[in-house]
Amino acid sequence: MNAKLTFAISIILNIISLLWTSILLETTSLKDVHDKCNNSNMYIVCVFAFVLSLCVLLYSAYVTLLGDINTYLEAIDETNNTIFSKLFAIVLSAGFIFWYAYELYIVSCADDLKGTNIYTFLMYLLILSSISFCISLIEFVILCCKKCCPNCVELCTDSSIV
Repeated sequence: MNAKLTFAISIILNIISLLWTSILLETTSLKDVHDKCNNSNMYIVCVFAFVLSLCVLLYSAYVTLLGDINTYLEAIDETNNTIFSKLFAIVLSAGFIFWYAYELYIVSCADDLKGTNIYTFLMYLLILSSISFCISLIEFVILCCKKCCPNCVELCTDSSIV
């Protein structure tokens, strides 16, 4: 994926997450969540999402305002083309998927929080993590094919064969 597009999408999604978690943390208290579901850590997930979004946005602002954005985007392109970075993205996304799914479907009293904003936000995070996981997995397979069998990739993309 193009580094500029990835950078823009990341900023937009992090702004949405930051605004949404700000509102959630302002309108919902940890006590409210624990009164409805004592075993749930959904509030902690929201705090984590807020901190993570804030860190990504601050770093993006630092790079954009104080650094050379073109150098940064070139570095992203180079880093994104390594098998390790794709594997790391897959493992990170899978970890978030398991955490969110656990909170939504495994915690016995999570059904008591259905219909609340915090439950909806966790569903949003689960969907985003699932999309991220799928994209990273596809990119990983393509990158492995390019590295392991460059002739196969050329055959697949050769338009004269079709």
